[in-house]
Amino acid sequence: MSDEKQTLRLYVTNNTEKHTRLMAELGAVLEQYYPGHYQFEMIDVLKEMDRAIAADVYATPTLVKDLPAPARQVLVNLAETRKTLVLIGLIEEEE
Repeated sequence: MSDEKQTLRLYVTNNTEKHTRLMAELGAVLEQYYPGHYQFEMIDVLKEMDRAIAADVYATPTLVKDLPAPARQVLVNLAETRKTLVLIGLIEEEE
């Protein structure tokens, strides 16, 4: 576990039950691996389109990790939360 704060944003279109569940799953993993060392928010691109454009997010749901560097962006597969976290560099792939 790194002592650096993990900073993530989940961009969605409409805050649906699926997105709320995904947010809870990702939050649980963050708490497990980085207890107290993360900031995580969900952004509805229909309400805050300017933030999505500024972050170069053009599809949803997209997970963006800003810190620690390097920044990464992954289009989320709602059925594969663990794979998403591996791709964005938050956890290591299990063998």
